[in-house]
Parts: sequence; C-alpha cells; structure tokens
Amino acid sequence: MPKFEKLTLAHALICLGLGAISGFIAGYANVAYGGFAAPFYFINPTLFILVLVSVVAPFVEESIKPLGLYLLKEEERVSFAIKDWALLGTLAGLGFGLLENSLYALEASAYGATVAATLLGLRTLLCIPLHMVATAITGFGLGLWARTGNAKYFLKFLVVAILIHGLYNFTVTVAG
Repeated sequence: MPKFEKLTLAHALICLGLGAISGFIAGYANVAYGGFAAPFYFINPTLFILVLVSVVAPFVEESIKPLGLYLLKEEERVSFAIKDWALLGTLAGLGFGLLENSLYALEASAYGATVAATLLGLRTLLCIPLHMVATAITGFGLGLWARTGNAKYFLKFLVVAILIHGLYNFTVTVAG
C-alpha cells in the first residue's frame, strides 16, 4: 500500500482560501462566458437566464473552485489519499460558498438587514452544502487522477459536479 502524506493546516488553508478567491475569478468568468448564452436572450429572456444559471455558471464555478487542489496536485512532493482530496475539495467549496454568500448578502443589504439576514440564512442552508458536495466530488476525481495519472477520472467527476450544480440552479430558478 502506498504511503500518503497527512493533511496539514496549511493544505486546508490553501484550499479554503483559494476556494474563496476563486469566487471572485468565477464572477468575472461568468460575465465573460455569459456572452455565449446571449443568443438565447433573443429567443426568450427566461431561456437566457436558465442557460446562464444552469449551464454557464456551474461549468465556470466547478472548474475554478478547486484552484487550491490544482496547485497541490502539481506539487510533486504531495501525495494524499483519495479521501483527503475529497476533503480538500469540501474545504474549497466551503471557501467559495462563504465568499459567494457574503457578496449576495452585501448586495441584499440595500433592501434592509432582515432581507440580507434571511438570504444569508437560506443560502447557508442550501448553497454552501451544494458547493461543498460538488467540489468534494471534483476533489475525489482529482485524487484518482493524482493516483493513476489518468485525467479521465478527474474529467468524469468534474462533469458530475457540474451536472449536480446545474440541476440545483435550474430547480431553484424555476421554483422562483
């Protein structure tokens, strides 16, 4: 059985912190890639929103959230168990979700503290777990890639995370 490194606080903070920073990057990327969905606006503005939140945002966010994991994978001295890669993904998703929720609550504070607190509470119960689970799935796939050298594992699990995120966003958007 191969010998794996133990996770350290530094590894956890790298993934948590870069997960949060990736939220800023994803915000800009969502705007940039949102242009690909623009033709749908002319067909139906509602369809445009659905494509944006259910296809573009999940693809961008799930690809960018594991920045810290990408960094650690490229560090040749790092060799973690696959479950540790999933845990690091969970932390990256937590960092992303905390930043995203903070930005949404700050924006909602223009409508009052009660609105901001309510939005923050709902997003904490629903969105943070979504981001944590989706990025844990990606982390698992990245761990398989790190162990085997086969990037197909990572891509398969990344697609699963994107689909889960897209289905969640679609459901929440349609439910209103």
